[in-house]
Amino acid sequence: MAIRTLNAKTDLTYEEVYEGHANGKSRLPKILKEIQDAGASANKTLADTTGINVLRRRTGGGNAENAANVGVSVTDPVAVLISAFRYEELLLGYQPLGAQPSENFIDADVRGVTKNPFDLLDQVSGIDNAEQEDGSGNKLSTRAAKIKDDGSNLVTRDFTEVQSADRIDVRARFGDRVGGGGATGEVHGVDLGIQELMVVDSEAIAIGVTGSSFDMSADTGMAADIDNQGATVATYPSAIQTDAQVIATTNAALILDAGKRDSAFKFGAQIALRSQDLGGEVDVTEANTVLGLGVQTVVGATVGSAGLTGENTVIDLGAASLDRLTNVVYQTYQFGTLRMFNSINDASPVAYIVHPDLLSDFVNNQ
Repeated sequence: MAIRTLNAKTDLTYEEVYEGHANGKSRLPKILKEIQDAGASANKTLADTTGINVLRRRTGGGNAENAANVGVSVTDPVAVLISAFRYEELLLGYQPLGAQPSENFIDADVRGVTKNPFDLLDQVSGIDNAEQEDGSGNKLSTRAAKIKDDGSNLVTRDFTEVQSADRIDVRARFGDRVGGGGATGEVHGVDLGIQELMVVDSEAIAIGVTGSSFDMSADTGMAADIDNQGATVATYPSAIQTDAQVIATTNAALILDAGKRDSAFKFGAQIALRSQDLGGEVDVTEANTVLGLGVQTVVGATVGSAGLTGENTVIDLGAASLDRLTNVVYQTYQFGTLRMFNSINDASPVAYIVHPDLLSDFVNNQ
Protein backbone atom coordinates (compact mmCIF):
# COMPACT_ATOMS: atom_id res chain seq x y z
CA MET A 1 0.00 0.00 0.00
CA ALA A 2 1.00 3.64 -0.34
CA ILE A 3 2.85 5.26 2.56
CA ARG A 4 1.03 8.15 4.23
CA THR A 5 2.95 10.53 6.45
CA LEU A 6 0.50 12.01 8.95
CA ASN A 7 2.91 14.73 10.06
CA ALA A 8 2.80 16.13 6.54
CA LYS A 9 -0.91 16.83 6.85
CA THR A 10 -2.00 20.43 6.47
CA ASP A 11 -4.81 19.99 8.97
CA LEU A 12 -5.26 18.83 12.56
CA THR A 13 -7.63 16.56 14.45
CA TYR A 14 -8.78 16.59 18.06
CA GLU A 15 -6.80 13.44 18.72
CA GLU A 16 -3.60 14.84 17.21
CA VAL A 17 -3.87 17.91 19.41
CA TYR A 18 -4.38 15.71 22.48
CA GLU A 19 -1.23 13.69 21.74
CA GLY A 20 0.74 16.51 23.39
CA HIS A 21 -0.70 15.61 26.77
CA ALA A 22 -0.72 11.87 26.14
CA ASN A 23 2.79 11.24 24.81
CA GLY A 24 4.38 14.49 23.70
CA LYS A 25 3.76 14.00 19.99
CA SER A 26 1.21 16.73 19.37
CA ARG A 27 1.80 18.80 16.24
CA LEU A 28 0.19 21.86 17.81
CA PRO A 29 3.23 23.28 19.69
CA LYS A 30 5.34 22.89 16.55
CA ILE A 31 2.70 24.64 14.45
CA LEU A 32 2.49 27.55 16.90
CA LYS A 33 6.27 27.87 16.91
CA GLU A 34 6.31 27.99 13.10
CA ILE A 35 3.60 30.66 13.10
CA GLN A 36 5.80 32.85 15.33
CA ASP A 37 8.99 32.30 13.34
CA ALA A 38 9.99 34.77 10.66
CA GLY A 39 10.84 32.03 8.17
CA ALA A 40 8.39 30.57 5.68
CA SER A 41 6.66 27.25 6.32
CA ALA A 42 3.56 25.51 5.05
CA ASN A 43 1.81 25.89 8.41
CA LYS A 44 2.69 29.57 8.71
CA THR A 45 1.44 30.23 5.18
CA LEU A 46 -1.86 28.51 5.92
CA ALA A 47 -2.30 30.18 9.32
CA ASP A 48 -1.68 33.60 7.74
CA THR A 49 -4.17 32.99 4.90
CA THR A 50 -6.94 30.40 4.66
CA GLY A 51 -6.22 28.74 7.99
CA ILE A 52 -5.39 25.23 9.20
CA ASN A 53 -8.51 23.09 9.34
CA VAL A 54 -9.30 21.28 12.57
CA LEU A 55 -11.12 17.99 11.95
CA ARG A 56 -13.10 15.90 14.34
CA ARG A 57 -11.15 12.77 13.36
CA ARG A 58 -8.55 11.63 10.86
CA THR A 59 -9.95 8.33 9.55
CA GLY A 60 -13.18 6.51 9.07
CA GLY A 61 -11.57 3.24 10.07
CA GLY A 62 -8.51 1.11 9.33
CA ASN A 63 -6.56 -1.62 11.10
CA ALA A 64 -3.58 -3.92 10.56
CA GLU A 65 -5.42 -5.96 7.96
CA ASN A 66 -7.21 -3.14 6.16
CA ALA A 67 -5.33 0.12 6.19
CA ALA A 68 -7.20 1.67 3.28
CA ASN A 69 -8.61 4.55 5.31
CA VAL A 70 -5.60 5.26 7.53
CA GLY A 71 -4.62 8.90 7.17
CA VAL A 72 -7.66 9.80 5.07
CA SER A 73 -9.07 13.10 6.27
CA VAL A 74 -12.70 13.75 7.11
CA THR A 75 -13.61 16.55 4.73
CA ASP A 76 -15.65 18.96 6.88
CA PRO A 77 -13.64 21.05 9.36
CA VAL A 78 -15.26 21.79 12.70
CA ALA A 79 -12.87 24.67 13.41
CA VAL A 80 -10.03 26.59 11.76
CA LEU A 81 -6.71 27.72 13.28
CA ILE A 82 -5.50 31.11 12.09
CA SER A 83 -2.55 33.17 13.24
CA ALA A 84 -2.97 36.23 15.43
CA PHE A 85 -1.62 38.24 12.47
CA ARG A 86 -4.44 36.96 10.24
CA TYR A 87 -7.08 37.54 12.90
CA GLU A 88 -6.01 41.16 13.46
CA GLU A 89 -5.82 41.70 9.71
CA LEU A 90 -9.38 40.47 9.24
CA LEU A 91 -10.64 42.43 12.24
CA LEU A 92 -9.06 45.63 10.94
CA GLY A 93 -11.00 45.42 7.69
CA TYR A 94 -14.25 44.12 9.18
CA GLN A 95 -17.32 45.97 7.90
CA PRO A 96 -19.19 47.97 8.83
CA LEU A 97 -16.23 49.89 10.21
CA GLY A 98 -16.04 49.57 13.96
CA ALA A 99 -18.38 46.59 14.18
CA GLN A 100 -17.25 43.63 16.22
CA PRO A 101 -17.86 40.00 15.27
CA SER A 102 -20.16 38.25 17.71
CA GLU A 103 -17.64 36.26 19.76
CA ASN A 104 -17.33 34.67 23.17
CA PHE A 105 -13.60 34.35 23.90
CA ILE A 106 -12.04 31.32 25.58
CA ASP A 107 -8.38 31.71 26.62
CA ALA A 108 -5.89 28.85 27.01
CA ASP A 109 -2.15 28.31 26.65
CA VAL A 110 -0.87 25.59 24.36
CA ARG A 111 -0.42 23.14 27.24
CA GLY A 112 -4.03 23.63 28.26
CA VAL A 113 -5.23 23.05 24.71
CA THR A 114 -3.20 19.85 24.24
CA LYS A 115 -4.33 18.59 27.66
CA ASN A 116 -8.03 19.26 27.16
CA PRO A 117 -8.88 19.91 23.49
CA PHE A 118 -12.24 18.16 23.53
CA ASP A 119 -14.10 20.69 25.70
CA LEU A 120 -12.23 23.70 24.29
CA LEU A 121 -12.64 22.81 20.64
CA ASP A 122 -16.24 21.72 21.08
CA GLN A 123 -17.06 25.19 22.38
CA VAL A 124 -15.76 26.53 19.07
CA SER A 125 -17.26 23.93 16.78
CA GLY A 126 -20.85 24.04 18.02
CA ILE A 127 -23.24 21.68 19.69
CA ASP A 128 -23.52 19.10 16.90
CA ASN A 129 -20.06 17.89 17.79
CA ALA A 130 -20.74 17.76 21.51
CA GLU A 131 -23.64 15.32 21.60
CA GLN A 132 -21.55 12.17 21.70
CA GLU A 133 -22.98 10.20 24.59
CA ASP A 134 -26.17 9.67 26.52
CA GLY A 135 -26.59 9.13 30.21
CA SER A 136 -29.29 7.27 32.06
CA GLY A 137 -32.76 7.98 30.81
CA ASN A 138 -31.31 8.88 27.41
CA LYS A 139 -30.24 12.31 28.65
CA LEU A 140 -27.02 14.10 27.76
CA SER A 141 -24.37 13.39 30.37
CA THR A 142 -21.61 15.49 31.99
CA ARG A 143 -19.38 17.05 29.34
CA ALA A 144 -21.86 16.62 26.48
CA ALA A 145 -24.55 18.42 28.47
CA LYS A 146 -22.12 21.17 29.42
CA ILE A 147 -21.09 21.84 25.83
CA LYS A 148 -24.70 21.67 24.67
CA ASP A 149 -25.27 24.65 26.92
CA ASP A 150 -22.01 26.54 26.39
CA GLY A 151 -20.84 25.60 22.88
CA SER A 152 -22.54 28.72 21.59
CA ASN A 153 -22.99 31.51 24.04
CA LEU A 154 -26.50 32.93 24.17
CA VAL A 155 -26.11 36.55 25.23
CA THR A 156 -28.60 39.25 26.13
CA ARG A 157 -28.25 42.72 24.61
CA ASP A 158 -29.82 45.40 26.82
CA PHE A 159 -29.60 49.12 25.98
CA THR A 160 -31.69 52.22 26.64
CA GLU A 161 -31.48 55.34 24.47
CA VAL A 162 -33.52 57.81 22.45
CA GLN A 163 -34.36 56.15 19.13
CA SER A 164 -34.05 58.63 16.27
CA ALA A 165 -34.54 56.05 13.48
CA ASP A 166 -37.28 53.50 12.91
CA ARG A 167 -34.84 50.60 12.48
CA ILE A 168 -32.01 49.15 14.55
CA ASP A 169 -29.58 47.05 12.51
CA VAL A 170 -27.98 44.81 15.11
CA ARG A 171 -25.18 43.84 12.73
CA ALA A 172 -24.15 47.47 12.24
CA ARG A 173 -24.58 48.13 15.95
CA PHE A 174 -23.00 45.07 17.54
CA GLY A 175 -21.65 42.84 14.76
CA ASP A 176 -24.24 40.22 15.67
CA ARG A 177 -24.30 37.16 13.46
CA VAL A 178 -25.83 37.44 9.98
CA GLY A 179 -26.57 34.20 8.04
CA GLY A 180 -24.38 32.48 5.50
CA GLY A 181 -23.73 29.37 7.55
CA GLY A 182 -23.65 25.69 6.76
CA ALA A 183 -24.19 22.44 8.60
CA THR A 184 -20.80 22.32 10.33
CA GLY A 185 -22.23 22.90 13.80
CA GLU A 186 -25.91 23.26 14.39
CA VAL A 187 -25.94 26.43 16.42
CA HIS A 188 -23.28 28.25 14.46
CA GLY A 189 -23.93 26.71 11.09
CA VAL A 190 -27.52 27.80 10.58
CA ASP A 191 -28.48 31.38 9.86
CA LEU A 192 -29.02 33.06 13.20
CA GLY A 193 -30.11 36.51 14.10
CA ILE A 194 -32.09 37.64 17.13
CA GLN A 195 -33.38 34.60 18.97
CA GLU A 196 -35.94 36.46 21.03
CA LEU A 197 -36.99 40.10 21.04
CA MET A 198 -37.79 40.41 24.73
CA VAL A 199 -38.38 44.10 25.47
CA VAL A 200 -39.05 47.23 23.40
CA ASP A 201 -40.43 49.69 25.96
CA SER A 202 -40.69 53.39 25.12
CA GLU A 203 -41.72 56.38 27.16
CA ALA A 204 -45.17 57.89 26.57
CA ILE A 205 -45.04 61.65 25.89
CA ALA A 206 -47.88 64.19 25.75
CA ILE A 207 -46.51 67.32 24.04
CA GLY A 208 -47.67 70.87 24.72
CA VAL A 209 -46.74 74.31 23.37
CA THR A 210 -43.39 75.97 22.82
CA GLY A 211 -42.30 78.63 25.25
CA SER A 212 -39.96 79.76 27.99
CA SER A 213 -42.59 81.62 30.03
CA PHE A 214 -46.34 81.29 30.42
CA ASP A 215 -49.13 83.57 31.77
CA MET A 216 -50.91 81.06 33.95
CA SER A 217 -53.66 83.50 34.97
CA ALA A 218 -55.64 82.29 31.95
CA ASP A 219 -55.76 78.70 33.25
CA THR A 220 -54.40 77.71 36.64
CA GLY A 221 -55.18 74.00 36.72
CA MET A 222 -54.36 70.70 35.08
CA ALA A 223 -55.00 67.10 36.10
CA ALA A 224 -53.14 64.02 34.89
CA ASP A 225 -52.63 60.36 35.73
CA ILE A 226 -49.07 59.12 35.22
CA ASP A 227 -48.60 55.34 34.79
CA ASN A 228 -52.06 54.66 36.22
CA GLN A 229 -51.01 55.70 39.71
CA GLY A 230 -54.13 57.85 40.07
CA ALA A 231 -55.09 61.27 38.74
CA THR A 232 -53.77 64.30 40.64
CA VAL A 233 -54.25 68.04 40.12
CA ALA A 234 -51.54 70.64 39.54
CA THR A 235 -52.48 74.20 40.55
CA TYR A 236 -50.40 77.09 39.20
CA PRO A 237 -50.08 80.66 40.55
CA SER A 238 -52.20 83.18 38.62
CA ALA A 239 -49.12 84.90 37.27
CA ILE A 240 -46.42 84.71 34.62
CA GLN A 241 -44.30 81.62 35.26
CA THR A 242 -41.03 80.52 33.68
CA ASP A 243 -40.86 77.08 32.09
CA ALA A 244 -38.74 75.89 35.03
CA GLN A 245 -41.39 77.08 37.51
CA VAL A 246 -44.20 75.39 35.57
CA ILE A 247 -42.21 72.14 35.44
CA ALA A 248 -41.44 72.25 39.17
CA THR A 249 -45.09 72.88 40.09
CA THR A 250 -46.30 70.13 37.78
CA ASN A 251 -43.87 67.55 39.09
CA ALA A 252 -44.60 68.40 42.72
CA ALA A 253 -48.25 67.54 42.10
CA LEU A 254 -48.11 64.67 39.60
CA ILE A 255 -45.16 62.56 40.66
CA LEU A 256 -46.29 59.84 43.03
CA ASP A 257 -43.08 57.81 42.82
CA ALA A 258 -40.23 60.10 43.86
CA GLY A 259 -37.69 57.33 43.21
CA LYS A 260 -38.22 57.65 39.47
CA ARG A 261 -37.56 60.41 36.99
CA ASP A 262 -39.67 63.57 36.71
CA SER A 263 -42.71 63.54 34.47
CA ALA A 264 -42.92 67.20 33.40
CA PHE A 265 -39.96 68.28 31.25
CA LYS A 266 -38.92 70.27 28.19
CA PHE A 267 -39.23 68.22 25.00
CA GLY A 268 -36.96 70.36 22.86
CA ALA A 269 -38.56 73.80 23.24
CA GLN A 270 -41.96 72.41 24.22
CA ILE A 271 -43.56 71.71 27.57
CA ALA A 272 -44.40 68.01 27.86
CA LEU A 273 -45.50 65.24 30.19
CA ARG A 274 -43.92 61.78 30.07
CA SER A 275 -44.46 58.46 31.77
CA GLN A 276 -42.12 57.66 34.61
CA ASP A 277 -41.92 54.09 33.35
CA LEU A 278 -40.82 53.00 29.89
CA GLY A 279 -43.81 51.34 28.28
CA GLY A 280 -45.97 53.46 30.62
CA GLU A 281 -48.93 55.77 30.11
CA VAL A 282 -49.86 59.46 30.38
CA ASP A 283 -53.53 60.39 30.82
CA VAL A 284 -54.35 64.12 30.81
CA THR A 285 -57.78 64.20 32.45
CA GLU A 286 -58.15 67.98 32.79
CA ALA A 287 -56.68 70.13 30.03
CA ASN A 288 -54.56 73.25 30.47
CA THR A 289 -55.03 75.68 27.58
CA VAL A 290 -51.96 77.79 28.41
CA LEU A 291 -49.62 74.81 28.26
CA GLY A 292 -51.40 73.32 25.25
CA LEU A 293 -51.98 70.01 26.98
CA GLY A 294 -55.44 68.73 26.06
CA VAL A 295 -57.37 65.79 27.44
CA GLN A 296 -55.66 62.73 25.96
CA THR A 297 -54.25 59.28 26.61
CA VAL A 298 -50.75 58.43 25.36
CA VAL A 299 -49.41 54.90 25.77
CA GLY A 300 -45.73 54.02 25.46
CA ALA A 301 -44.65 51.39 22.94
CA THR A 302 -44.08 47.82 24.08
CA VAL A 303 -42.53 44.78 22.40
CA GLY A 304 -45.74 44.07 20.49
CA SER A 305 -45.28 47.28 18.49
CA ALA A 306 -41.89 46.17 17.13
CA GLY A 307 -40.92 43.44 14.70
CA LEU A 308 -37.95 41.66 13.16
CA THR A 309 -36.80 41.65 9.54
CA GLY A 310 -33.61 40.90 7.60
CA GLU A 311 -33.07 37.33 8.84
CA ASN A 312 -33.96 38.57 12.32
CA THR A 313 -31.12 41.07 12.33
CA VAL A 314 -33.12 44.31 12.02
CA ILE A 315 -35.53 45.56 14.67
CA ASP A 316 -38.36 47.57 13.11
CA LEU A 317 -39.70 50.04 15.65
CA GLY A 318 -43.23 51.35 15.77
CA ALA A 319 -44.06 55.06 15.50
CA ALA A 320 -44.54 55.25 19.27
CA SER A 321 -40.81 54.56 19.76
CA LEU A 322 -39.46 57.30 17.48
CA ASP A 323 -37.71 60.13 19.32
CA ARG A 324 -38.58 58.41 22.57
CA LEU A 325 -36.33 56.94 25.24
CA THR A 326 -36.59 53.21 24.60
CA ASN A 327 -35.28 50.13 26.36
CA VAL A 328 -34.44 47.29 23.95
CA VAL A 329 -33.60 43.79 25.19
CA TYR A 330 -32.98 40.80 22.93
CA GLN A 331 -31.05 37.55 22.89
CA THR A 332 -28.57 36.35 20.28
CA TYR A 333 -25.87 33.71 19.92
CA GLN A 334 -22.14 34.33 19.91
CA PHE A 335 -19.37 32.24 18.39
CA GLY A 336 -17.00 30.50 20.75
CA THR A 337 -13.49 31.66 19.81
CA LEU A 338 -10.37 30.09 21.33
CA ARG A 339 -7.40 32.43 21.88
CA MET A 340 -4.19 30.43 22.21
CA PHE A 341 -1.10 31.61 24.05
CA ASN A 342 2.31 29.93 23.88
CA SER A 343 2.70 30.47 27.60
CA ILE A 344 0.39 31.34 30.45
CA ASN A 345 2.65 34.37 31.01
CA ASP A 346 2.27 35.73 27.46
CA ALA A 347 0.36 38.98 27.03
CA SER A 348 -0.84 38.35 23.48
CA PRO A 349 -2.25 35.27 21.74
CA VAL A 350 -0.24 33.62 18.98
CA ALA A 351 -3.24 32.03 17.26
CA TYR A 352 -7.02 31.81 17.24
CA ILE A 353 -9.23 28.80 16.61
CA VAL A 354 -12.51 29.94 15.11
CA HIS A 355 -15.63 28.34 13.69
CA PRO A 356 -15.51 28.02 9.87
CA ASP A 357 -18.65 30.14 9.55
CA LEU A 358 -17.09 32.92 11.63
CA LEU A 359 -14.02 32.86 9.40
CA SER A 360 -16.32 33.13 6.37
CA ASP A 361 -18.09 36.03 8.07
CA PHE A 362 -14.73 37.77 8.53
CA VAL A 363 -13.68 37.20 4.92
CA ASN A 364 -17.00 38.07 3.31
CA ASN A 365 -17.35 41.35 5.17
CA GLN A 366 -14.07 43.04 4.33
